[in-house]
Order: sequence, then C-alpha cells, then structure tokens
Amino acid sequence: MTATLVPSAIDTAVPGTELVPGFVAHAELGGGHRCSSWLCWSTRHMAFMTVKAVRPQQIGHPRARAAIRREAGILRELAHPAIPRLLEAAPDAPRPYLVTEFVEGPTLSAAADEAGPWAPDDVACLGVQLACALHYLHTVAGLVHLDVKPSNIALRDGRPILLDFGTATSVGMPAPPGPARGTRGYMAPEQLQCRPASPGMDIHALGVTLTELLGDSRSALAFSVGWLRQPDPARRVPSARAAAAVLDRHIGHDEDRIVPTYAW
Repeated sequence: MTATLVPSAIDTAVPGTELVPGFVAHAELGGGHRCSSWLCWSTRHMAFMTVKAVRPQQIGHPRARAAIRREAGILRELAHPAIPRLLEAAPDAPRPYLVTEFVEGPTLSAAADEAGPWAPDDVACLGVQLACALHYLHTVAGLVHLDVKPSNIALRDGRPILLDFGTATSVGMPAPPGPARGTRGYMAPEQLQCRPASPGMDIHALGVTLTELLGDSRSALAFSVGWLRQPDPARRVPSARAAAAVLDRHIGHDEDRIVPTYAW
C-alpha cells in the first residue's frame, strides 16, 4: 500500500480513528485550506478509498460545503481511465465529504524527485496519455481542470491519473472574483489575468509539467514541449488532441506507442 503521510497541524483526524462515518483514517494524502484528502479504510466495502473531507474548522463555512457539492457534481459526470471514479458523496453530512477510488502509486512529483530528469521517450509517453485525458475533459465533458501539475497526477502502474477537480470549471466560464485559481508557476498568463477558462490553460500547465520532467534536456522533444507552454495563447499548441499528436511523434519505438497510428 503506497501512501505518503502528510502531517497537518490544522486537521484533527488521527490515523486509526473514524474520519467520517464508515471510513477509518489511514494516512493524510494532502489538501488545501478548506479540505483535506485521506487514504481511508471503508468498513462497509472492506477496501481502501480516498476521502476528501471539509476540515473541522471550515465545516460552518458555506463555501466549504459548496466546494464538496460542486466537485462531486463534476466527478459524477466523468468517465475516463485517467480520472478516478466518484464512489460516494455526502455534501449535506455534518462533516461534508466525497469518496473516490484510491489510486495506488506515487504522485508524479514524488516520482520525479526520486528519479531525477526523465528520458525523453518516457516523457513523451506520459505527455501523450495526459493530453488524451485533457482532450476528453475539454471536448466531451466541456471542462478545464485549471490545476494540472505534478502533485495532482498519480502514477498507477506507470500510467498517469489526473487528480483533484476542486478547481475545474466549464469551458468559457468567467473567473470568480478574487485571486486566480490554480498554482503559480503552472498557470498560463491569461489564467493569472483571470480570463474565462479555456483549454489552453491546461495545455500550458501540461507543458510546464513536462518541461520539469525533462530537466535541462536539449532534445527535440524539449523544443516541441516549448510550444505547449508559449505565453501567447495564439502561438500555443491549439488543443489537447494536437498536443498529443505533437508528443506522439517523439516516441521512438512502436511498442511504446500509447495511441495507435490510425487514431490520427
């Protein structure tokens, strides 16, 4: 069982105690200001699952409860191998929470810290898979993730799974009042300027993520990845499908190819 314990000074849960009814806390996986995510044992299903629950001191805040309801509504509409399934949601519980399948494996950030720069072939394979997931998100679900980054990507048997849809919003949706939603360093310039959500914002974040994996590589792939993170949206690769096609050209061996050649 792979899980990284993240100590927290602002959550009262203790491993081995019940986090929410029917779910026993095992290890904290992470979280933000309003919610924390835990690896929990379901006493009903007899299986490990991921529980995202409002932090105790945020329970009375209407935005915290609304955030759980909103994310559950988004996940309920998604069905893709690279996105965890929603298993249960209780936005009206005394402590609001949602439950998703646990993705057993390290985050991309942990894997990168351990291994150092990746080989271009491996980065291209990972990038194609993420771009395909983003294509589904943008075109089928009509959503923009808005927080694509290594810590929001898990590796299940080496395949990337996109996590945390707390910031996801509909394509074209105006930004809410206040600071830009996302993570600095990965946000596109137009996202920092709080413009309406667009797929290009996720493509930019994907480009930054892949650049980090490549390190100081001067490979042909590094040049192509640069087009994913162009500051000017008009010069950026125009869609997730186009990004997948660009990255696919850099996969050197047919047996490593994620997308069959006839898909293009």
